[in-house]
Amino acid sequence: MRRLVYFSPLSPNPSGGVKVIYRHVDLINAMARPHATAAVYHFDGPGRQCDWYEDTVTLKTDPMFLADRDFVVLPECHLQDFWQRFSEQSIRYAIFVQNAYLVGSGAPWEAIASAYRRASLILSISDDTTMCLQALFPELSARIVPVRWSLSPERFRPIPDPPKVISFMPRRMGDHAMNVRLHLRGRLPNGWALRPIDGLKETQVAQALASSRIFMAFSGLEGLALPPAEAALCGNRVVGYHGQGGREYWDSALFREVAVGDIRGFAAAVLEEVDVIEREVASGRPDAPRIESMRIARNLLAWRFSPEREAALLRAFVDRALDCMPSGPQV
Repeated sequence: MRRLVYFSPLSPNPSGGVKVIYRHVDLINAMARPHATAAVYHFDGPGRQCDWYEDTVTLKTDPMFLADRDFVVLPECHLQDFWQRFSEQSIRYAIFVQNAYLVGSGAPWEAIASAYRRASLILSISDDTTMCLQALFPELSARIVPVRWSLSPERFRPIPDPPKVISFMPRRMGDHAMNVRLHLRGRLPNGWALRPIDGLKETQVAQALASSRIFMAFSGLEGLALPPAEAALCGNRVVGYHGQGGREYWDSALFREVAVGDIRGFAAAVLEEVDVIEREVASGRPDAPRIESMRIARNLLAWRFSPEREAALLRAFVDRALDCMPSGPQV
């Protein structure tokens, strides 16, 4: 039996990147592909699982790897710690790039380029990530494999008449979040509240976002920012930064872009969205065309990040990974 082993740090706090890795492993194992399983290897805590993950993921606990059994998936931000070992042992590996803007950090460029040239495949989380990789490594374009994360429509969905809450995640660009909050202080109508979302499990995040009307997105340079899409599916109007990768889903019916660093413009955009909601509540007549355009955009967003689409991309990756592995006895 061949095994795809995803390397991951053991994150003590909820991490979108680690959650994507866990989800991929769960989906690959659920596929029941012939001769293929998957597992997570926490290199800084083998055998332990992140306790904020609400399901149980398959773990690899021992440090032994075999060339005819294991295909390794290394995160782009920890690549330099491991790739030479596997290259020397003729163990095939892929690089999972969840943020192309981390590719050049932590090592001399020639070492980074060598790691990518030796990789059998390069997983890309978004269209923007793919374009960055093609610009950095044009000769490796054929090795790039698109993958995505998914959102459960049963979990991330609107509720009727949510409270007047503006939510945000304070760990993302915290200095920007602090300054926007200062500019909103004393300017919100009565009954509105600012609510941070931090340290919650996925179910709790979904509940918090559904109990919100506006979400402030402070995405830095990211491969494919997850929280803005979660918030939009929960019925929020999202205001803020798309983090570059988020451009591929940033539909103006749901998302309002703010130039990065425009703190006063950010606060003004939030207040304008608040004013729209206040007028609708006061009149008792929601803007029907606006509501309908948001509904259509949410449906498209749900399709883009559906579990079925994620699984289809993963099946293509698994098939290519197995094709890369040497023939021979399997354990």
